[in-house]
Amino acid sequence: MARAKYTITDADFSHASSYISDKLQRFEFEFRSNCSSDDARTELFEIVHSSQRQGRAERLNQWGEKYLSSPDWLKLKVGIRKRRERRMRQDAVKTVTISAKAHRLLTKIAKRDGVTFSDVLEHLLARAANSAAKIPKRRTIS
Repeated sequence: MARAKYTITDADFSHASSYISDKLQRFEFEFRSNCSSDDARTELFEIVHSSQRQGRAERLNQWGEKYLSSPDWLKLKVGIRKRRERRMRQDAVKTVTISAKAHRLLTKIAKRDGVTFSDVLEHLLARAANSAAKIPKRRTIS
């Protein structure tokens, strides 16, 4: 049985259970030969959906000690920390996906001016928002 490298607290229960559920759904845990992923899923479901809220974090820690390897505990700890950080700054920072070409252009301008991507985008978008010119639509090939 792997020794817990991190102790899940009541405050982190929702982060931990979401992280673990996601990893289980994508089959990203490597269980020991004597552990079944079906058993792990069943036990996790019982913990997460239990009507008894008291002690859920402790039961989730016991689940982790039974099923998770040391590297998986470390990944869980990092995952919880990142989820906490994202929740704290969700109004301040957003994530977007851009094309490779847009990334190259942003990188070039940011390096030239010694600023961040956000600084470049905020500057250019403010100018565009105050301009009467519209951004041309992408042409689609029929």
